[in-house]
Amino acid sequence: MKETAKTLRESGAIEELTAAVREAAIAARDASKEISDTARKLREEGVIRDTAAAIEETTKVAKETAEEIRTTAKETKQEAAPKTTQTASRAVDTHKKKTQQAAAAGKTKGKLKKRKQKSQGA
Repeated sequence: MKETAKTLRESGAIEELTAAVREAAIAARDASKEISDTARKLREEGVIRDTAAAIEETTKVAKETAEEIRTTAKETKQEAAPKTTQTASRAVDTHKKKTQQAAAAGKTKGKLKKRKQKSQGA
């Protein structure tokens, strides 16, 4: 252990480590001071207050916009739903009529075919 401590001291590693820690502490102090000065300047110039006000205003406008969209969606749904239902109902009716007409035409063709077969077979 004594030899390790002696070797570290003689190699200058302890002094280098101490100098590195000192430089890091000074850099941290300087950065902290700059951050503090910047925050004070922003506060004094009203930048923080203005930013907070802008955020509040943006939030308010976003809520109003969302409410307007909800209202528009409800109105559109109320206006469009009956029309959509009517259109769908008309389409179903048209389809039923065409199906009935096709079925009736098929029955007529079937009757004609049976008559033709009877007349040919007799």
